[in-house]
Amino acid sequence: PTLSAFIMTGITEGRAGVRRLLRRIVLWRVGLRWYLFALIGIPVVMALGTVILPGGLASIRSLGLGYVLSYLSVFPLVLVLGGPLFEEPGWRGFALPRLQPLHGPLVGTLILGLMWALWHLPQFLVPSWAEASGGRGFLAIVKFVFIAIAFAIVTTWVFNNTKGSVFMAILVHASIDTFSAPIGALASPSAVGNSLLLSFGVLALVLVVLTRGRLGYQNYRQEEEEPDAATAST
Repeated sequence: PTLSAFIMTGITEGRAGVRRLLRRIVLWRVGLRWYLFALIGIPVVMALGTVILPGGLASIRSLGLGYVLSYLSVFPLVLVLGGPLFEEPGWRGFALPRLQPLHGPLVGTLILGLMWALWHLPQFLVPSWAEASGGRGFLAIVKFVFIAIAFAIVTTWVFNNTKGSVFMAILVHASIDTFSAPIGALASPSAVGNSLLLSFGVLALVLVVLTRGRLGYQNYRQEEEEPDAATAST
């Protein structure tokens, strides 16, 4: 998706569009609270979803301090070598900014979430990946589609409220992937799917209700319109 994003952006928007995409990828000045949400809030949400499940509290307790150190060391590897860095410039850097004006933030995100899920479906043929994502059966795949849509809603909310920062979308994605590993090691594939669906499903629903489906889009639009206004006045 990353290479395709740059190619398509170059075709449709030229060099100015490519430069704008690059700025979004390295846009890191977004406020401390968004880093806290991405790096701490996401694992907390996932842990809460696991605790509610039968035996989940004991599983989370078994992680201990050693996991915190492991999380900090594994996170950079997932960030650089995993999917977030190579996927998000395409999903949030290219696709989302085009889907939101056409369909609105909520519907555009639902479309993107479904596309994201379908793009991952071939990976269910890899047993280790399937087990870490909820299992290999039909029901597990259906759960994964809903989980991917919930992921997309949360990430859109972060993206819109951080001036369209693809960098923050990458961090959120990496945080989800990194914390999914210990949950997969502690629980059955079915329990993993239930935990992710519960935690992110509830969070996504809360965000939709609290923002009335806008998901912070008004903040993103304001950020996009200001450079256009400045350009027009010069």
